[in-house]
Amino acid sequence: MTILQILDTKDFMSKLLVKDTFDDFLLVKADICTSVSTSIDGRINKDFFDDTEIIPEEYPKWSNLKPLCFEIIKGKVLPLSVKIILKLPKESLEDFLSKAGIPERKGEIQGLFINIHFDKNNLKVVTGTSLKTFSIDKTIEFEWDKWVKNFMFNEKIENEEA
Repeated sequence: MTILQILDTKDFMSKLLVKDTFDDFLLVKADICTSVSTSIDGRINKDFFDDTEIIPEEYPKWSNLKPLCFEIIKGKVLPLSVKIILKLPKESLEDFLSKAGIPERKGEIQGLFINIHFDKNNLKVVTGTSLKTFSIDKTIEFEWDKWVKNFMFNEKIENEEA
């Protein structure tokens, strides 16, 4: 787990809510506190769809719910808090593992997460890994931390380790 302090909140929020920087991630959960508290459980309700529709993931792409979150957040007054959990989609997991040199470990991973926390003008990104079984080997966690740092660098998101 790595905690990254975001140095330019306005730029980051633009990349999160307006631009396509995070669009390929999946939305696990969003909690937004403005004049009212709004909570979005990203888990897809499969019963909503008919049997002919293919549902590839258990969570929707961030790009599908980003406009809703933007509508809730936008305004003259900053939200009191925002917590968003994004997950790396399955189609990106194999590429991540291959580039990390550990392609054989796919079956161990429950999820790789980016946790975004905004509270009182303080914005942090926290990496997270969830494995299916306990492991003392932290290679996946270290590689995910490194991947997120590289992602932030490539997307020109100014940050420092907290």
